[in-house]
Amino acid sequence: GVVFFYCLGALYDERRDRSILFWKSLPVSDPMTVLSKAITAMVVAPAITIVLAVAASLVLLFIACAALSAQGLNLFSALLSSSDLYLAPLRLVALLPVYVVWAVPTVGWLLLVSSWAKSKPILWAVGVPVVALVAIKWINAALENFSGQTLLLEHYASDVVARILGGIVPGIWFTFPGVTAAIHLNGHGIDMSNVVPQSYMSLAGADAWIGVAMGAAMLYAAVRMRRWRDEG
Repeated sequence: GVVFFYCLGALYDERRDRSILFWKSLPVSDPMTVLSKAITAMVVAPAITIVLAVAASLVLLFIACAALSAQGLNLFSALLSSSDLYLAPLRLVALLPVYVVWAVPTVGWLLLVSSWAKSKPILWAVGVPVVALVAIKWINAALENFSGQTLLLEHYASDVVARILGGIVPGIWFTFPGVTAAIHLNGHGIDMSNVVPQSYMSLAGADAWIGVAMGAAMLYAAVRMRRWRDEG
């Protein structure tokens, strides 16, 4: 949620409060400004989230172990000797490049909307793709009723909407074709040791890189829009 609203306000707020005049007075180009905001959303914010999540988890683990130790059950040695204690944070960091690849179209779309929306950017960001998808579904239903034929666009449109609105959701790649939805170990939950390689396998498909191309195009459009947008 934080990344979503950060991207929506990143370029919109600077026009609304006229701080864009200050930023444009600095020796920083429009491409660098937009790119820095994209990097903040895709790299800096997730990295901070990982650090906070790991720190909070460690605190809770040690509090739980201390409470159990007070009752005569010492788990500190078992905890400190567990490889997962040290590998889990590294696995989260290892997933960051995959997250960045899948987040590009969403960040690109939100920054594009932020660069041109005159008001209520969230309505434009969510409303345009959702209304377009509903319209395609309605046309599909009408065609099926009258001719028995349907457009193949509905499936692709659903994927596009998922990419531009849900790309910043961690693990979104598991919902796309060719990527396993969950990795189970002996049918008893997720085998976290395989999540990282399975996540990188998602980059072997076209879905990931088509999204990157779309996102790059939208970031370029956001740069152009920021440069030429006239608020009157």
